[in-house]
Amino acid sequence: METNEMDNWGDNWSTSDSDETGSSYSEESNSSLRMEAVRVGGERLLLPQGLCENPDVFREFLSLDTWYSFSESQRQYLKNFLPTFPEQDAEEKDATIRMLFGRENIRFGNPLTEFHNNLRAAHYRPDVSKMRALLRKAQYKDYKRAERWRVYELL
Repeated sequence: METNEMDNWGDNWSTSDSDETGSSYSEESNSSLRMEAVRVGGERLLLPQGLCENPDVFREFLSLDTWYSFSESQRQYLKNFLPTFPEQDAEEKDATIRMLFGRENIRFGNPLTEFHNNLRAAHYRPDVSKMRALLRKAQYKDYKRAERWRVYELL
């Protein structure tokens, strides 16, 4: 039963059954609560606009207090997504969690800080994400065309 509960646990986080339009916002019955559609890791989510725009709200929402509000089985499930360490695996994972939620630099910055910066810059909006993918594809085509021309000029 525990495994089945954990398999369905992530399903509760994704709430997007409605069709997306050109707008990234959805009006609720309460107009003060605006939701923003985002696509992260292939999942479509509706997040409160304040969470996306306000760093203090984001920091409060994704904090050690939130981490400790999960049950032990949920924390263990989420720890499976962290890298495996050759020595003292449990202690290293706990230290990584503290560094992550403490917004400490982990090698080249903090993933949560980078995630929020991308969220604020609207990089996860479905329409912006699609345009960025199309731009990357066009740039790659230009690169291939330029490379073909360079090889042609060498011959």
